[in-house]
Amino acid sequence: LRFGALGDFERVKNGLKLGDLRGNRFEIVLRDVQEEEEKVAEACDELKRLGFINYYGLQRFGSSAVPTHAIGRAMLRGEWDKAADLILMPREGEKEETKQAREVWAEKKDVHAALRAFPRWMHSER
Repeated sequence: LRFGALGDFERVKNGLKLGDLRGNRFEIVLRDVQEEEEKVAEACDELKRLGFINYYGLQRFGSSAVPTHAIGRAMLRGEWDKAADLILMPREGEKEETKQAREVWAEKKDVHAALRAFPRWMHSER
């Protein structure tokens, strides 16, 4: 690891589960920002108020069926419909209940109907 270190490992009886890392905190440093100070302050306030969903990388989606960098790029560009489609549209080879839920999104583009259709175990989609 460049500029990093790993250590203080130990074996534990139970592994990590979804939600165990809710206490994670990150520091974001902005450099060379080419924007009015008022706009930057407004964006930072919104980030504090609403938070941010970290949906970048295979560890978030568990497969390479969707190029997650494309989801991240769409989100950074504010292309929310495209990001939602990349996450929710039908894919080849999935279970029938998953396929049906994705078809609800594809046909209706209704987030509430899709949310009801996706199985509870599909955390990223929900």
